[in-house]
Amino acid sequence: PRRPLSAYNIFFSEIRNELLKEADDEKNEEEDDNNDNKETQEEQPVPGEDSQEDQEDQEDTTTTNTTPIDKNQQFENFATNLAKSRLNKDPKKRAHRKTHGKIPFVSLAKLVGQKWRALPPEEKKKYQELALEDKERYRKEKVVVANAMREEVKRWRKVEKDR
Repeated sequence: PRRPLSAYNIFFSEIRNELLKEADDEKNEEEDDNNDNKETQEEQPVPGEDSQEDQEDQEDTTTTNTTPIDKNQQFENFATNLAKSRLNKDPKKRAHRKTHGKIPFVSLAKLVGQKWRALPPEEKKKYQELALEDKERYRKEKVVVANAMREEVKRWRKVEKDR
C-alpha cells in the first residue's frame, strides 16, 4: 500500500499547485504583454477610432461575472480530489518526467515552508485531519495486504506439503 502523507505533505501538494498556477499565469501575462507590444508596433490605430476588437473587449469585461471560490471551497475540492487519488485501489505509477521549469524546487520548498510555519493552528488542523484519514487508510490496506500474504504463504506451504 502507498504510505500515508503527513499534514505537511498534503499542504505542500496543495500550495505547490497554487504556486505553479500563479507562475503559469504570470508567464502567460508576460507572453500576452509581449504579443501586445508586437501588435501595437505593427499597427498604429487612428486616433478617435475604436477597433472592433476594442469594442468586443469592452463588452466582455462588462458581461463577465467572476465569483472567486472561497478558501474553504478550494480546500474542500482539494481534499476530495486528494481522497479520490489516495483511495484509488489500482494507482498507476507516474512515468518519470522532466521538471516543469516554472519555479526551482529549492525556491518552492522555501516558500511552502514559510507558508506552513505562518499557517494558523486552526488551518493546520484541517491538514492534520486529512493526514489522519490517510493514515487510517494505510493501516486498513496494510492489514488487508498482510492477510492476503498470510493466505498465500499457507497455500504455498500446502502445495509444498502435497508434493
